[in-house]
Amino acid sequence: MSTFHPFHRLPLELRLSIWSMATEPRLVIVGASYYGYGVFGAAQTPSPPPPLLGVCHEARSFLLQSYYTKAFENPDSGQYQYVNFAADTVQLVQRALGAYPREAPWIQRLSIDARDSESFYYKRQFHLREDMTGLKQVTIIHQESGDE
Repeated sequence: MSTFHPFHRLPLELRLSIWSMATEPRLVIVGASYYGYGVFGAAQTPSPPPPLLGVCHEARSFLLQSYYTKAFENPDSGQYQYVNFAADTVQLVQRALGAYPREAPWIQRLSIDARDSESFYYKRQFHLREDMTGLKQVTIIHQESGDE
């Protein structure tokens, strides 16, 4: 890939439009995996930040103001995720559905890791939070023991 050296000389509107079009939907894994140490456990490793946030000050500033929100902060480690709630899919383990009340209304695309969850496995049901008012899409990942 070649470098376009005069990018900074383009009009600001055009540069911001390019930063906007370059954003891509991501899978943002929040909390530990099902086999980790719990919602705020030591196994939590945040998804890497969106690559465009590291390109330059202009891109970072514009994208943080217009697209990405600092969310899902871990109170123990201070780690957090940058999420574009309009485009990104948030993946939570089922038991973590109640752990993030501030972010719940913003989540539009949700993936629930329900592997071996007692309430899902035995009752074959789950309950979404009532304050998840922005939900547009829900995906349930369910594997019984021995499916892996």
